Amino acid sequence: MFNFEPGVFAVGGNFFSRDASFNTIPALIGVFFENGTSSLQYVSTVNDFSGFISSVAITKLIVEVFPFDAGHYPTVDNLYFGVVPAPGAAALLSLAALVSRRRR
Repeated sequence: MFNFEPGVFAVGGNFFSRDASFNTIPALIGVFFENGTSSLQYVSTVNDFSGFISSVAITKLIVEVFPFDAGHYPTVDNLYFGVVPAPGAAALLSLAALVSRRRR
């Protein structure tokens, strides 16, 4: 389970399954978000990348292996997340772009 601070609107990474010896095992991987949305996908390699974008803030991400088996462990690698800047920072960046454009 991953908990994010407010402001995260995009998450991506390699979601897959491993056994106790760290071997990759093909499996169904479920990715669940706190707002009720989810993704269920068959993953067979560590290179399968999945990305998610939301219109509401992502605060919690849960990864599970299906069917549940004591020998399969959900694994996440190369986790990326995207944040939206605070309104004040976004306004300042917009103003700076506008001023630089006007000078030209």
